[in-house]
Amino acid sequence: MRIILADDHPLYLDAARQQLTRAFAGAVVLTATLFSEVFDLLRQGPVDILLMDYSMPGNSGLAGLKSIIAAAKGAPVLVISGVAIGKDVEACIKAGARGFLPKTLDGKLVVSAISLAVSQHVDSAGVNLGDQTP
Repeated sequence: MRIILADDHPLYLDAARQQLTRAFAGAVVLTATLFSEVFDLLRQGPVDILLMDYSMPGNSGLAGLKSIIAAAKGAPVLVISGVAIGKDVEACIKAGARGFLPKTLDGKLVVSAISLAVSQHVDSAGVNLGDQTP
């Protein structure tokens, strides 16, 4: 499984990368600290899921999120944020995000949310990734 994790906070990025690597055996976790880097990683090949901080440098809010969703070519995009305001959560979901994860969530809940999103995604080889539960 290929995962993009995009966040501008190094401590959160490192902790989340470690959690994902432990939870999903064999996963390749690609990281970005700038919004523009997410596009660079997407150009390198398909991903199975993308987790993106909503407030990272270079993101222009919902317009930026919509451009990432389009560039992800069907891979689920989950928004992560330190601030979960109801109207923002709703707007992200309406824009096409498959979920909104507050950074305060327990690691097991984050893994469950990722597993759920991936279970509904079929990779480029036609394999249902939901068969790879942690």
